[in-house]
Amino acid sequence: VVAGLTLAGASAVSHDLYANVFRKGASERDELKVSKITVLVLGVVAILLGILFEKQNIAFMVGLAFSIAASCNFPIILLSMYWSKLTTRGAMIGGWLGLLTAVILMILGPTIWVQILGHESAIFPYEYPALFSIAVAFIGIW
Repeated sequence: VVAGLTLAGASAVSHDLYANVFRKGASERDELKVSKITVLVLGVVAILLGILFEKQNIAFMVGLAFSIAASCNFPIILLSMYWSKLTTRGAMIGGWLGLLTAVILMILGPTIWVQILGHESAIFPYEYPALFSIAVAFIGIW
């Protein structure tokens, strides 16, 4: 599973971002080089995050990942099906606002702010920020 996710991430960075956005028309050799570097970077980041969060419950961490995903995707998917006035600009703004709000509130919440970073009390009192970040995403889309 981990190898598949790492390769998928490296492929997304090398082909989708590097070859199609940053350097259009890059050779396969350049893409392969970027892919190998990305695999190393993703591996190091995964190891560092694993060390940082070693005492956390994995089921709880999966819930946090779903909270972030829901904050970005749910408002866009729902409104794209049922609201005819949804624009690309609104979807982008709402998606980014949902993502940023979820990540910031998660960092300021008790799990990371208190348990990981060692502060006395959390700035944001709830462990799961989805209720608030999804609302921010809906407002951003509107």
